[in-house]
Amino acid sequence: MVALAMTRLDWRPLLRYGCGRMPQHEPDILEKPLLAGRQRSLLLLSGGALGISCAITQFTLMREMLCVFAGNEMVLGIILGNWLFCMGLGAKAGNRLARQAGVVDLYIVAQVAVAVLPWFLVVAARTLRNFLFLHGAMVGATETALASAALLAPYCLTAGASLAIGSQLAGASRIYIADSLGSVLGGMLFSLLLVRWLDHFLILLAAGLLVLVVAGAIAWQLRKSFVLGVVALFAVALSAAAIRLDLDKISTAWQYPGQTVRFAGNSPYGRLVITEAAGEHVFWENGVVLASTYDIAHAEEAAHLALMQRPKARRVLLISGGIAGCAREILKHNVEKVVYVELDPLLLETGRRFLPANFNDPRLKVAATDGRLYVKRAREKFDIIIIDLPEPVTAQLNRFFTAEFFAEARRALQPDGIISFGAGRYENYVSPRLAQMLSTTLRTAHEVFKNILILPAGRVFFLASDGPMESDVVRLVSEHPPPARYLTPSYVRAMFSADRMADIQRAASQPARLNRDMNPSLYYHHLQHWLSQFERPHLSWMVVLGAGFLVYVMRLGRVSLAIFASGFTASALELMILLAFQALCGSLYQQLGLVVAVFMAGLAAGAWAAASWNVNPEQNNIPGTFPIQSPERKLAVLAAALAAVSLMLIPGLSGISRLAGSGPSLWLVQLVILAMTFVVAGVVGAEFPMAVRATGGEGAAASAKIYSADFLGASLGGWLAATWLAPTLGLANVCLLTGGINLACAALLWIIRR
Repeated sequence: MVALAMTRLDWRPLLRYGCGRMPQHEPDILEKPLLAGRQRSLLLLSGGALGISCAITQFTLMREMLCVFAGNEMVLGIILGNWLFCMGLGAKAGNRLARQAGVVDLYIVAQVAVAVLPWFLVVAARTLRNFLFLHGAMVGATETALASAALLAPYCLTAGASLAIGSQLAGASRIYIADSLGSVLGGMLFSLLLVRWLDHFLILLAAGLLVLVVAGAIAWQLRKSFVLGVVALFAVALSAAAIRLDLDKISTAWQYPGQTVRFAGNSPYGRLVITEAAGEHVFWENGVVLASTYDIAHAEEAAHLALMQRPKARRVLLISGGIAGCAREILKHNVEKVVYVELDPLLLETGRRFLPANFNDPRLKVAATDGRLYVKRAREKFDIIIIDLPEPVTAQLNRFFTAEFFAEARRALQPDGIISFGAGRYENYVSPRLAQMLSTTLRTAHEVFKNILILPAGRVFFLASDGPMESDVVRLVSEHPPPARYLTPSYVRAMFSADRMADIQRAASQPARLNRDMNPSLYYHHLQHWLSQFERPHLSWMVVLGAGFLVYVMRLGRVSLAIFASGFTASALELMILLAFQALCGSLYQQLGLVVAVFMAGLAAGAWAAASWNVNPEQNNIPGTFPIQSPERKLAVLAAALAAVSLMLIPGLSGISRLAGSGPSLWLVQLVILAMTFVVAGVVGAEFPMAVRATGGEGAAASAKIYSADFLGASLGGWLAATWLAPTLGLANVCLLTGGINLACAALLWIIRR
């Protein structure tokens, strides 16, 4: 992350809610769209262009706002929830606007706004933070919710309204298919091609010009000269601005006042910015400091504390941290080989460019891949593995602090090898949250390794091994001083005094849960620690939001409630599948993009199957069973099927976790995960058109109600699954929960009939 991030985390399966699902309308509109022939074909092409724009804009704005708010999965969930909510409001407004005079002109104007607005929103995201919030301070959950809603609202309201208007002009089902296909294409183009070569403004220019060209073609076909002139004017203005102004460079400089921006670029894993001040470089990825040449003390601690325990070490594996100088410090020892693994190739490329001294030793071997995947596939044995990653504040980072990863690392170590990693910061006081994090980390490491040494340096370092380790670090440094500037005997005596060592050991010895891939409890503790650093007003609006959802759900009818549960389940289950994929197969970015495509293909296939089931109710009963003619009961069958799929994921995820490995088994795991994704999406995609049919075509208000239920359910599911359900309940229990919710909805639909 996560994704991802998406973050590296991965948040992208939720994309289809924001720009793929269309509101349905009453039967006469579905069967008799306002436009036909070539005009309708252009409208369908416009729907596809709008889907591409929505996908690209969502990815771009999410990345920009992650830079602003330095987000974890909770921040990501808040932003996604705002996106979904605003799109739903826009679609509801579009249902009303579609019945006004001049609806075609209104649709084209909305397309112009969709093409132009993203540029202004990116500039706003980069500049407003320094005006609204204290420079350098973290932004809390409440501020994130309000600021992201204000940034997203202009685009999402316009895009949602445009989708609703297009449904009346060309037919909802046709626009739905066109928009879904456009969303898939836009997401794949952004992830696999555009983000590698273009900055965000040029990416948005490409999407905007596509929308404007199709909107201009519609105006030309309908002989609307004035509207065509407006479209052409904005297309020329966007192109001229892109040619004459380097908006990416200008706005990035505004984003980092007081520093010289030496580099800014995009990679599939985030936006990388390198700044310089007073001759020192800082590497930022998605708004978070990845490495700084200021922090020499950290690089020395990460390298020398582990190597002092094994002075005869010859092979060392370093996961991240090479840019910050950790590899350089390791190479000061008499080692034969250091393998440095970094996920982002762009980070390695810029590191070689700006800090060549950190890469010029022939003993250093660099690999651009996921660190956990490298450990899993490693054939050679290492004397020491050093994990120089940030705290596990995201589900993506949590993968390197689980019992499963420690077991993989143990297989890659020599019998008395050491794994070293930092978790938490101790400054003479152990808060209850820090104690939870330390105790969870200690118990998880003890599940695999016999001996654990905890060292309260600048970070709290854990050294784990099956071999012996020297706990008297002061004596080690005094007798054999490491080649370090800051890690001196006096510094070590102050940091590793008897009272500090006893205090940190006492705090880490409390009872705690294991941190596992399928139950990321350490990530949850870090999330709670992050929230504890802010004032508590966020609890008030969370209570209000929860009460609002409760009242809303209680007022839903049976059909809308089933769709709410479907949206909730789709978000939650897809996130569970992605977390499992990320833990078992590594951060394989292109494969994660494939998961998104398969998910949306499943939605389309499910919707098509449901439409076929509706054609002739007398001939579409389940073979060998009783007749199922009413749409409510058909929806009940689909809800029960979704419950069954949820429950089947429990043994499915457990089975693939045992199967995961290298070589052929890894490919099999990926295929199984793609199959799971398709099945979940297929059932979810079938429910929505069946729900529209179950309302009896009661008009736009009824369709909008179902549409809103889907959006709100998806928003709640994505937010709760990432920030609370998965860390506290575990993946299996989340599947059990969603299965129970859908089974209850199925029973309600089946038993209570009109």
